[in-house]
Amino acid sequence: FMGNTFLSFQSNLNIPTPNDYIIGAGDKLFIDIYGQSENYYQVEVSPDGYAILENVGPVNLNGLTLKDAKTRLISRLNKIYLGINQNLTFVNISVGIPRALRVNIVGEVNLPGTYNFSAFNTMYNAIYIAGGITENATLREIKLYRNNKLINTVDVYKFLTEGDGTSNIRLENNDLIVVGPYTNRVIIEGEVKKIPSKDNKNKKYKIPHMGWNEIDFSTNSKIFDGIENDSEFYFVHSYQCVPKDQEIISGTTNYSNKIVASIEKNNLFAVQFHPEKSANLGLNIYKNFINLIN
Repeated sequence: FMGNTFLSFQSNLNIPTPNDYIIGAGDKLFIDIYGQSENYYQVEVSPDGYAILENVGPVNLNGLTLKDAKTRLISRLNKIYLGINQNLTFVNISVGIPRALRVNIVGEVNLPGTYNFSAFNTMYNAIYIAGGITENATLREIKLYRNNKLINTVDVYKFLTEGDGTSNIRLENNDLIVVGPYTNRVIIEGEVKKIPSKDNKNKKYKIPHMGWNEIDFSTNSKIFDGIENDSEFYFVHSYQCVPKDQEIISGTTNYSNKIVASIEKNNLFAVQFHPEKSANLGLNIYKNFINLIN
């Protein structure tokens, strides 16, 4: 997301037009009529939002989704092509050449400025085109303004960790994207290491490590408060975090070798296992965490 040449968020124009695409002035539409009757239209939506079809006249499609535009076109075309009502003639509509947009991108991106690109582009596409984010950028609160109003706030972590792209909406002309600086950042010095597939006796272990393992935690751990030592928690991982400061390690487990299972430093708590998959003990972890932040 930071301008990586191996990861592209550029829009792909060689894809079917999504049904929720909003038609606007400048879109070039391809309209196919096939079946009992056949015809083909290429028409550009006028600045007033009309598609002018030969022998049909102007049809206002501005602001309609592709699905709704098809419904409106059929309501006009079925007066000429009678086979439409009899399911003998069919209509297909697609955006052959999407309209051009002008979008402003400011803040913590590598190449802030005003960009022109197709209406198929989304917020992620736009940030990629602007060179990606800087090291000081937030990924939790990227804002989109339209007509001087905030209409969307994007949390990119939801996309990166959960695949949730619902906030990655398509852009409109004169949109403004603001990428602000991060507000809080916690740095734990150390390394991320792959879990060894063999122990010191050359015994093989499956990677990724998946399953229940006992955790040996320190007696002064806040996150394991009230939980019996050597209790089992559920793991799914191939790597482990090894902090430079060994004093912040609050729990370890054994799988091929000793693995860091949790760290605690001031008001920072992090675990390597999955509390949400660890039954009642996992719920106790959540309860302890809630009590700590309250």
